[in-house]
Amino acid sequence: KLVLLPTLGGQTALNVAMDMHRSGQLVELGIELIGAQPDAIEKGEDRLAFKEAMKKIGLDVPVSGVAHD
Repeated sequence: KLVLLPTLGGQTALNVAMDMHRSGQLVELGIELIGAQPDAIEKGEDRLAFKEAMKKIGLDVPVSGVAHD
């Protein structure tokens, strides 16, 4: 069984794991992510999604905003 631990290797490892997930390579190659699932990684990387997840479980979050160009 092939596994990938995306939390070991910093931001680069997370980026590669997510690229492989989105492209379908993990399924194609029969690789299982362990330690963190894609939805959890996405929530952690997306500031708005992370903020909403924290509010949903009742944690206070600082007042903030996101700038877009």
